[in-house]
Amino acid sequence: MTGRATFGDFLQQARRDLDPGTQPDGTAAGENLAEVIRALARLVAVMRRYTGDLTAALPEVTPQAQPVLSPRAEACVGSHEALAAAARFLALRSPVLSQTVTAQPSLLARRLERAAASFRMGRDLLHTHYSADFASRWRPRSEWAHAITTEAVTGALLAELASFARQAADQCSAVALSPTTRAAGDRRVRWRLNAACQWLWALEASVRAAQQHAPTGGAGLELLAAIQVNTLPPRPVLRGGEPVAMLCEGAISSAERVRHLAWRAANRATSPRNLTVASMRQVAENSTVTSHNCACLLDTLATRMAQAGYGEVGERLADAAQAARSARGTWLHAARELTRVWTAAPPGHVSAAAIEAVELTSWTGRLAYADPQWSPSDGPDRPLRSPETLAAEELPQVTAGAHHACGGCPGLRRT
Repeated sequence: MTGRATFGDFLQQARRDLDPGTQPDGTAAGENLAEVIRALARLVAVMRRYTGDLTAALPEVTPQAQPVLSPRAEACVGSHEALAAAARFLALRSPVLSQTVTAQPSLLARRLERAAASFRMGRDLLHTHYSADFASRWRPRSEWAHAITTEAVTGALLAELASFARQAADQCSAVALSPTTRAAGDRRVRWRLNAACQWLWALEASVRAAQQHAPTGGAGLELLAAIQVNTLPPRPVLRGGEPVAMLCEGAISSAERVRHLAWRAANRATSPRNLTVASMRQVAENSTVTSHNCACLLDTLATRMAQAGYGEVGERLADAAQAARSARGTWLHAARELTRVWTAAPPGHVSAAAIEAVELTSWTGRLAYADPQWSPSDGPDRPLRSPETLAAEELPQVTAGAHHACGGCPGLRRT
């Protein structure tokens, strides 16, 4: 709902890139062998970077103590080795490869090149959720960083790599064995391309075997595809009188900004100059109000779901409202305790995250209260939005807005 690129966008683009369409057997007459090999080598190189990431977190295998790896971990290691073997067969120097020049590029080579580019951008997206510290160790920069390393997500990513390896091998082996392929006289080049495809098939077979022992399921792929690029969304502007759908989008964007700024502050070196009473108090006070707004909104949603005949969903939303009220009490206690804290920094300085906390309070208040011009200065005594004002088609959007807003406040504890 924030309009930012997701890993699923690049995954779908790579699928379209490798789709042979209506070409028989995935190849066109006169495919250029040299271009196909160069393009496949680039795709394999990008896939090796993925498997390198997957194997980086595995325990080190030493002669003294060899850990017992799970089937999925063994598939990660085997995939990385299979891609290394395929790369060796593709890294050849042949007069045919250096001299072959065609007016029209190979259709398969272009698809492989585009797929490699999509994969590369997808990996760059995943790496926006990490940063390297002074010891070159990777540190998380968002909540997504922890999701990326879960068994479900890594298993889904490995399965996708295996699927693409199989598809690329099927098409490239057809080129290697096709009598219409240019550079037909170099049997050694054909043999090496076909051998590289054999290793890609071996990769897919090992991952498939691991999936039989520990199936990934659709949840891992859904979560993988939903990972967004870790950038600061633009600040939404609250003008007054916005419809419910726009208020939901604004609350989600504001909550994303809160989380991003909180993680950014946590990754910076701690300095008394940036840690002021004004910032901490503003965060605590606005998180108190935001938690209260979320509790009221979730109560409204629970009532509306019960009216629509979704009693079980309504009960869960009522439980979430109670959790938000509990969070309100915790933030209120923190705000009171901060009246006893002093820092050496100028008391008027406030952080970017503290400023955004005010914005999140306003967006959640416009959703929770009936007054379209509600502001934090109005307080909690204004009439709440009635359940009947929420249309059935708006319920998923409002639920998502409440979910993101409730998740934004805990992130402010890092500041």
